[in-house]
Amino acid sequence: MKIKLLIFTLALFSLMPLSINAQPILEDYARLPEITSLVISPDGTKLAYIKNDPNQIMLMVVNLETGPALAMDFTKENAVAVDFTGNTHVLIYTKKSVPILNLFIDSLFATEGHARGDYGIARNSYLVDIERNSYDILTPGSEQYWYTPHFVSNSGSFISVHEGNNSISIPIFERRSRDSDNINKLETFSFRSGRSRAEELGNSNTIDWQVYSNGKAFIREDLSNEEDPLNNVAEDFYQIWLYEDGNETLLYEENIDVVPFKVVGTDTSRSLIYAIDETTDSGDTMLIQLSLSGEISENIFVRNGTDINKAIVDNRRIVHGVEYAGYRPSYEFFDQELDRNIQEAQSLFPENSVSLVSWADGFSKIVLFTSGNENSGTYYLYDRTNNSITFLASSYPSLTPDQVAEIEIFEYLSKDEMFIHGLLTWPQNIETRSSLPLIVFPHEGPQANVDFSFHWLAQYLARIGYLVFQPNFRGSTGFSNSYLNAGIGELGGSIQQDITDGVQNLIDQDIADPDNICIVGSGFGGYSALMGGVNEPTLYKCVIAISAVSDLVEMLDFKSQIIGDNHRSVEYWEDIIGINDFRDDVEFLRSISPINFVENITSNVLLIHNEGYFDPLFMLEKRIRDAYADSLMVPVTQSEGMLDALEGLDKNVSYVELEENLNWQDTSEARIDVLSNLSEFLNQNLSN
Repeated sequence: MKIKLLIFTLALFSLMPLSINAQPILEDYARLPEITSLVISPDGTKLAYIKNDPNQIMLMVVNLETGPALAMDFTKENAVAVDFTGNTHVLIYTKKSVPILNLFIDSLFATEGHARGDYGIARNSYLVDIERNSYDILTPGSEQYWYTPHFVSNSGSFISVHEGNNSISIPIFERRSRDSDNINKLETFSFRSGRSRAEELGNSNTIDWQVYSNGKAFIREDLSNEEDPLNNVAEDFYQIWLYEDGNETLLYEENIDVVPFKVVGTDTSRSLIYAIDETTDSGDTMLIQLSLSGEISENIFVRNGTDINKAIVDNRRIVHGVEYAGYRPSYEFFDQELDRNIQEAQSLFPENSVSLVSWADGFSKIVLFTSGNENSGTYYLYDRTNNSITFLASSYPSLTPDQVAEIEIFEYLSKDEMFIHGLLTWPQNIETRSSLPLIVFPHEGPQANVDFSFHWLAQYLARIGYLVFQPNFRGSTGFSNSYLNAGIGELGGSIQQDITDGVQNLIDQDIADPDNICIVGSGFGGYSALMGGVNEPTLYKCVIAISAVSDLVEMLDFKSQIIGDNHRSVEYWEDIIGINDFRDDVEFLRSISPINFVENITSNVLLIHNEGYFDPLFMLEKRIRDAYADSLMVPVTQSEGMLDALEGLDKNVSYVELEENLNWQDTSEARIDVLSNLSEFLNQNLSN
């Protein structure tokens, strides 16, 4: 029986837009999505979501039968996500910029000159009782962290909901003294008592737990990639410990400084452990299973030419299937009927990507998120019991379908004849698709990707008349390990050439105007934009670099001073760059750092950076930094150094420093500042 796509909406208060602009304005694109993190309760009776108004952030809970159940203001806490921890409780995740109170950290960073040390990031989580309309903080704030013996890892994420939905497992890092390492404990938090109790004691190397349905420990993962300062040797190992009948035994071990695979969950009976292996000889990621005797079985799920993006697990960490990456997500489940149902549901939206974002027990009801052509982002409820799909909410309700620019996958051959691809976002209301002003917009990462969905910045640029090219150059994720690994050692080299080749292809096809091209990027994309100005001075009329890396030596030195030379985040960058130790390869790093070649730049340059901040968790504790190391922002000195170098040679450069202390994409205010400066700069430099 075919799925019914219903055009009426559920009575979800405040989900419908109050008004729609006849013509969208800059703020319509820059504002945060009005509805985010829409999730369904395990019993399928309630929905919860974050509602972002211009001056207010609300947690909303709706009963699908009776209507509004809860509305709670989390503006001050800056709520960013919500998740059900049972049928009567939700967990709210928050992130905000706060002043650093500890003078030791502040003075250290000020002395080193790597960051101003004015702000840190407080990550808290709050447990909300829907029936009592009350909440309690689940984690101490980072503002108080130096003096706090406990906090919950991974921004307060819980490990598993227990049978009966009355308690959850949470990882607690406990520091016994100011100078000691953190000990990772497994605890059970009871909704009824509002208190937690210890289940198992891990150690300073513990990175994750899996639990039985009653909350008792099932397995523990340990990873060490730290130096032993006493013996001047590295202690590298990865271990999985099994808990059975009160006994703890070593199930799996490798002498390695990174996880060999990512454990994602178990089967229903806790007799198998599932993991995603990204290091296969075939070049494709796969779901593997580990038996309780330590034997590994491969190829449980694998698809040539694409990566497994994540495992589909329920709130008890039971694995039901996988989500494959690529331009549009696709799925594969153990349950063949569910597999067919999801494929049929996706087929109803042929011009969109369709993602599963939340599901009730047994996948009886599933929240879908769609985005793409004529769709700025829409939530639907797929009810498998009555075979229907119902509209829930729009992410950007002020943008009508005809106001969303068309996106298209663009394929071409690189100079060395490698198959490369990316996205084109076409300007609206044009008479012909030829000789268009072009914005080249490489993604961050570099190990990231751009997918077939609504991208607010690209859409705004298309709205004001520009063709936008977003290349998934070699080294991008989502398109197999072989595609990813082709980017190793190619920063400033083949990666940059892939971008240039795509631009040249558009010129050769008379799609892009060769005299009206600007390159724009943020983070690594900003590095790529600056390198574009260095390597192709006649190709780009202007360069816009947002929070960009300009000096790889200084950047790696900054990271190493915070988290250590042998930390996986530093080694990650060394691996991508293709070196063993950045301190031994300074000359090579200089050779691919745009700050050292500003004399080549003839384009007009705009540098944008937000005020420097750092997460105090980096400095305070070695063992917990794994959860946060990759989120360390590019320090403002990267843009300040580039500015000094350009001004020193009398280059045409402008600099804008944002007042916002979070990531510039995290707030509407910062987005508006970026779009305003970006559009003004483009108007001055490109003909449109």
